Amino acid sequence: MVQRNGKAPIAATGINRSRGRSGRGSEQRAFSIDLALVATIVVLGSWLYIPRLGFYSDDWWVMRAFRFAPDQSLTGLISAFFASNPATLVRPVQALYAALLYLIFGVNPFGYHLVNGLILLSGLCFFYAVLRQLSQLRMLSLAVVVVYASLPHYSTDRFWYAAAQANLSMTLYFFSSYCDLRELRSRGVRALAWKAGAVLALFASTLAYEVFMPLFLLNPVLLAFYRKRLQQRDGTQYSGVRAAVSWILNPAALGIVVLFKTRSAKLAGVVR
Repeated sequence: MVQRNGKAPIAATGINRSRGRSGRGSEQRAFSIDLALVATIVVLGSWLYIPRLGFYSDDWWVMRAFRFAPDQSLTGLISAFFASNPATLVRPVQALYAALLYLIFGVNPFGYHLVNGLILLSGLCFFYAVLRQLSQLRMLSLAVVVVYASLPHYSTDRFWYAAAQANLSMTLYFFSSYCDLRELRSRGVRALAWKAGAVLALFASTLAYEVFMPLFLLNPVLLAFYRKRLQQRDGTQYSGVRAAVSWILNPAALGIVVLFKTRSAKLAGVVR
C-alpha cells in the first residue's frame, strides 16, 4: 500500500530511531548487570578477609614514618615518607596516596584495606569497559575480567598496604585506556576532555608504580585498531593530525616520566 504525503518514510525513520534507543537501552542494562556481577564477586571474596587484616612487614615502616613525623600535615607526612626511604622519590603519587590514607584512617587497618578493595574493584570495572569498547563481545569480556579478578598472582596487593599503590596504578591505567577510547568517539571539547583525562591518568599511574608503564606503549596500537573499526563501521573520519597525536602522545608522556624518575633516583642516590 502506498502512503501519501511522505508519511511512510517519516514513520519508518521514527521506528528506526525508536529501535536504536531501545537497543542502546538494552546494552546499557546488560553493561550495568555485568558490572554488578563483577562487583558482587569481588565484594564477596574480599569480605571474607578484609575485616581480619592488619599491617604487615613494610606497612610498619610506613606507619612509623607517619606516626613520628614532626609535621602531621599532608605535606609534612609526604616529606616524612620520602625521608624514611629516599628511593620512593620516584613515586610521588604513592607518597600522596599513603599520606592521605593515614590522615583519614590513622592506625586503623580496616580503612586502608577497604579503600584498597574499592580501588581494585574500580580497576576491574574500567577493565571491563575497555574490553567491551574494543571487542563488543559481552561474554568474552566478562569472562576475562572475572578470571583476572580471581588470579592469585597478585594476591599480596590485596592485603599488603605498602603495595597498595600497585592497584592504584592498575586502576589509573585502565581509566586512561578508557578515556583514550572515548576520545575517539567524541568531538570538540569533549574529545579534548577525554584526552586530557587519559594523559593525566597516565602520569598518575606511572608516578604511583612502574609495572604498567610498558602497557601504555601498547595503547596507541589499540587505538589504531579501534579507530579503523569505527571508520569501517560508522564511516567516522579522523584527521591526520589527530591520528598522529594518538601515536605520539603516550610515548612522549612516558619519556617525561622516565626523565623525572631518572633524576629523582639520582637525587636519592639510587643510581649514579
